[in-house]
Amino acid sequence: MNTAEVLWVGTDPELIPDDVLSGNVVIKANHGSRWNRLVHDGAIHRSEMCKEASSWVKRTYGRAFSEWGYRSAAHCILVEEMLCENGKRVATEYKFHVSGGKTAYVMVAWRDERSETHNYYFNREGQLSQAPPGVGDSLPAVKLPPCFGRMRDIAERLAKPFDYIRVDLYELNGKVFFSELTVYPLSGQGGGSPALRALRNAMWDLRQSWFLTTTQTGWRGIYQGALRRWLNKQSKSAVPVNTENLDSDSRREPG
Repeated sequence: MNTAEVLWVGTDPELIPDDVLSGNVVIKANHGSRWNRLVHDGAIHRSEMCKEASSWVKRTYGRAFSEWGYRSAAHCILVEEMLCENGKRVATEYKFHVSGGKTAYVMVAWRDERSETHNYYFNREGQLSQAPPGVGDSLPAVKLPPCFGRMRDIAERLAKPFDYIRVDLYELNGKVFFSELTVYPLSGQGGGSPALRALRNAMWDLRQSWFLTTTQTGWRGIYQGALRRWLNKQSKSAVPVNTENLDSDSRREPG
């Protein structure tokens, strides 16, 4: 597996060398979500970028939705090479939703020439479950790359230590590139159709989580016991989920 080359790391964007910003690069914050700026062929308003990036460094992401995992992340800025295909930013990203170490489904986010994202959903075996409106007319029929099986294996290996996580990957000329691990898709608020939520949860056994497999004391111990009893009760009455197909509302999940 490959990663985009990191060209610069620091906390003061004023110190980013001009030559680092002269090509196709991505400026991003290490400790937040959607805190990034794309630079194409060195076209950037430097003073505006510095002002924006400096504000990222000063902020702690995740407070609004109690995303505590961001709390201890180092506040810094990274400049990475932009993955490009035919002179343009690679258009397709593969987002593996992995529960209990196994892929529940894959969301393929494809960007058109206007940078609008269209989401296609595939099951674990690589079969198309749901396509966005317009496929066959205004939108292409996205196909998975020949290395899809290897991508899925990589995603599941990376996800092994977690109850649930989303593993984002790129494919470029047959090579697999790591994008990111996402613990809180949509800030942990769910999203998507009921079918998508069911697929995400089908193999997600909270009883194997750190909290429930580690000794807790005080009020945490009381809560742990109550939660474990409730989960055991729910597991006995759980209805099997059909992971082969998604309903038509699945296209609502953002990219």
